[in-house]
Amino acid sequence: MATDRSDRVYESWRQSAERFDYFLAGLAGALAGYLGKSIAIVAFGLNAPTLELLAFVAFAASLACGLKRIERFSTMMKLSSKRLYHLEMAAEAQAQPRDRIAQDLIGGHLYTPEDLEARATGHRDVAARTGATEETLIHAAKAWYTWRDRLLVVGFVFLALARILPALVP
Repeated sequence: MATDRSDRVYESWRQSAERFDYFLAGLAGALAGYLGKSIAIVAFGLNAPTLELLAFVAFAASLACGLKRIERFSTMMKLSSKRLYHLEMAAEAQAQPRDRIAQDLIGGHLYTPEDLEARATGHRDVAARTGATEETLIHAAKAWYTWRDRLLVVGFVFLALARILPALVP
């Protein structure tokens, strides 16, 4: 059973993860913008402008991956909320007494025990389908996360090489 403390720790982690995603997406966008404003058109080869162009492409791709990760994470949170709602509704329908007709206090609807069981089953089915979709989004978000980070590193390597290469090659 979850406690209030575990909920607070999870919420703190979630907010930190979101801020980190926003920070890295902003960093990749800023670096792509910085390099993009000064790209020189030269012959493609082993030279500093070519390495800067490759760094620009890596940072721009990293930004795209970061934005896709943020999108997947947001959609996953929405689906998680939907799944939890349906699990709560199923538990509520299951908790009703089975020996008499139950009444919905808000809508005033009357439910037989069979109706309650059907509602509980329907909510559990929706929660199961939503959970499967949520798992798919979790894996997709992790993949975008991995590619975002790899492309950032590649961009920094290309940028460092672009700055060092003129000193190494006369």
